[in-house]
Amino acid sequence: MEIFWELHADLPQQAPGSDALTAEVGPGRQTLVLARETEAQVFAIDLLPPFLEVLRERAESAGLSGRIRAQRMSMSDISFADASFDLIWSEGAIYNMGFLRGLRAWRRLLRPGGHIALTEACFLVPDPPDEVTEFWAESYAGMQDIDGCLASARVAGYRVVDHRVLPESAWWDGYYGPLLARSQALLGKYAGDRDAIAQIEQGILECELYRNHSASYGYVFYVLAAD
Repeated sequence: MEIFWELHADLPQQAPGSDALTAEVGPGRQTLVLARETEAQVFAIDLLPPFLEVLRERAESAGLSGRIRAQRMSMSDISFADASFDLIWSEGAIYNMGFLRGLRAWRRLLRPGGHIALTEACFLVPDPPDEVTEFWAESYAGMQDIDGCLASARVAGYRVVDHRVLPESAWWDGYYGPLLARSQALLGKYAGDRDAIAQIEQGILECELYRNHSASYGYVFYVLAAD
C-alpha cells in the first residue's frame, strides 16, 4: 500500500478521463467538477483516507467544501438509503466489484428517472492480441466487450442513454503520462527492493501495453437511466 500511495498520490487523476469529455457526456467530471458544474450536494466515497484528505483539501481550495461530503465507505457496501440520489458517477472503479454486480448493487440508490454515468475497461475488437488477453485475464478477468456491457446494463434494469469510447488522450494526459514518469523515477529510489520494483514495473507494463495495443481495448463511458 505504501508503494501504491507513492505511485498515485497527487496524480491529476486516478483513471483515464478528462474534464472536457465528462462535461460532454454529462453535467461534470469527478467530484470537484460535479460540484462546480451542477451546484448539487455531492457525496464522495473512498476506502483510502489519504485520497479523501486530498479531496477535502482541493475542495476547500476551490471554494467547494460546503457542497462536498467526503466519506470513508466501500463501494460494495454503500450505507445510504434507497432512492437517495439523482445521479451516481463512477470513473475507473466499478471493476473492483465487476460491471454487472456493481450496477445491480447501486440500482437501489437511484430515484426513479435517475442516472448512472460510469467508465469501464472493454475490449474493442473481437480478437485482441494474446498479450492483451493474457494481461487482462490476470488483472480483470471479468472484462467484456461493449456489447457485453450493454447487455449487462439492461439485465441490471437500466436503459442505455449513451456510450462512447474514451480517446487515447484521456489515458495519457492526466493519468498514464504522469504515472509513467513517476514510476520511472521510483525505480531508482527502490533499487534492490524486489517487491517494490515488481509493483512499479507492473504499472510500467500496463502503460506500455496500452501504448502498443490501444486499438484493442479502452475505457468506455456509459450513461444509463433507471426508468
